[in-house]
Amino acid sequence: MNFTLGKCSPAVIGGEDAILHNFTFVNGKKFPPSYVSFVRQYGYGLSCGLFIIYIPMGDYPDSFFIRSREIISTYQDVLDNKEELWFDVAPDLEYSKLKDLIPFGVSENGDYLFWDIMSKEDEMDIYITDLGLLDS
Repeated sequence: MNFTLGKCSPAVIGGEDAILHNFTFVNGKKFPPSYVSFVRQYGYGLSCGLFIIYIPMGDYPDSFFIRSREIISTYQDVLDNKEELWFDVAPDLEYSKLKDLIPFGVSENGDYLFWDIMSKEDEMDIYITDLGLLDS
């Protein structure tokens, strides 16, 4: 599926190029190529008037590394203990899969975007949820 996305204004904050190419997740995977392209071309901002895509930006509050860590911390108790599960999980999603999901964006409506870092391809499967129900 291809989409055409245009910029309304020049990128004010771009991602840190070295991190985009050198960072690896715990399983050795790198950022998806489409994400690297997106960050290079568009940088940080509101995408499609709805989504904020977190990019590597050092200590900036919306930096990928800061926000993903903060979001995960809101449900870390669930990752540590299935008995603490406080949100619904889609019937076709195994509890163990939750540990493979890394948040990388949020909508203005409060929906979160997650990568499945265990996806078999260079591009990662994406899940969207309001943390009330994980659906792919």
